Amino acid sequence: MNVDIMKNNLKKKSINIINGMRLRRYYSEKPGTGKTYMAIILDKIIFRIIVLISFIFLFYFISESLIFSAIISLQVFVLYNLIMYKINKNKLQKKIFLVNKQVVLKKTLRELLNQSPQDFLDYIVDILEKYGFDSITKVDRRDIDIVGTISDRKVGIRCLQYDNDYKVGVDIVRDFFIELRRLELTEGVIITTSSFTHEANNLLVKLRKYAQIQLVDIEGLLEIIKKADLYPSEAEIKKIILNEISDSRMHFKSYKDVVLSKGKIIKYIFLGITMIVFGRFTPYTTYYNIVAVIIFSIAIISLIVLLINLFRVDEEKQENKVL
Repeated sequence: MNVDIMKNNLKKKSINIINGMRLRRYYSEKPGTGKTYMAIILDKIIFRIIVLISFIFLFYFISESLIFSAIISLQVFVLYNLIMYKINKNKLQKKIFLVNKQVVLKKTLRELLNQSPQDFLDYIVDILEKYGFDSITKVDRRDIDIVGTISDRKVGIRCLQYDNDYKVGVDIVRDFFIELRRLELTEGVIITTSSFTHEANNLLVKLRKYAQIQLVDIEGLLEIIKKADLYPSEAEIKKIILNEISDSRMHFKSYKDVVLSKGKIIKYIFLGITMIVFGRFTPYTTYYNIVAVIIFSIAIISLIVLLINLFRVDEEKQENKVL
């Protein structure tokens, strides 16, 4: 029993370590630097080697003693690495914050756009209630969806379920203002899952002496969600990211299965031969030969994968016969 518990604990620790590495890689690559995680690590290693060699040359030039310069250089190099660790840790924390925000924004936007108009409105009502609104009622108006009270102030609210490509313009803000006046309301909020045009924001300045209107885009909505205590926790965000990584791995596997398929082997061989023949009639023979070798390699890998799969099928058949 103790052995099983130890195995389970070891398995959990292994999974946590692997997930930690996956998350670190995700955060490093996500901002779109164009470099893979391994390339980033390799750059850091090369740069540190250059720094160490530079220290050795510098102190050797000053002291003219190789042993002295090596000892001092190692000490300075250790101090340098400690300072860089602190700096990189702070940078990583800032990067994690920004990436997590984008992950939540993307997830929230996808979920909101997939809801029906009625479910979307109910969701906004739930958020506003948790935010502090009370006496929320849905109104049967074209340009106002909800009327609620917060801090004894009556507020008209319009909820727009738009894709991020569509920006809310002046016409919608103007119609909303007219509807507020009809209901004799002096405060209003337009909430959208997209954003607002520059002209729509400018119109608020002109309307300010008649009504206080706030424009809440998708990022503003996230802030409301956060204040309503509905924002995902750090653990939940990490789970979302790990699921995204798993989905990406599944897509890669599907792509690999297509590329390394039975039907492609003959095509790869034919394409490789074509490249070699065609290359002889051009000044780029070496280039075409290299491409042909790569294509032949894919064909060989496809053949190996096919033979392994056939062998597995035969083994399963034999096992079924025995059973």
